[in-house]
Amino acid sequence: MTEKELIATAKKKGVLVYPVSSFYERPPSQEYSQVLLGFAGLDENGIDEGVHLLSKAWF
Repeated sequence: MTEKELIATAKKKGVLVYPVSSFYERPPSQEYSQVLLGFAGLDENGIDEGVHLLSKAWF
């Protein structure tokens, strides 16, 4: 999936992930898309749930 597709499918599952491309003036060409995961304000159970939902969204 593209970066935009990763973000959109995660959002459909209720999980926010963030683009990496916005941090580059000229993003390097990569074989795989990348996103950032944020854990602020989540406890261990929230992180586990988020990772589980991302797995459903992306795989």
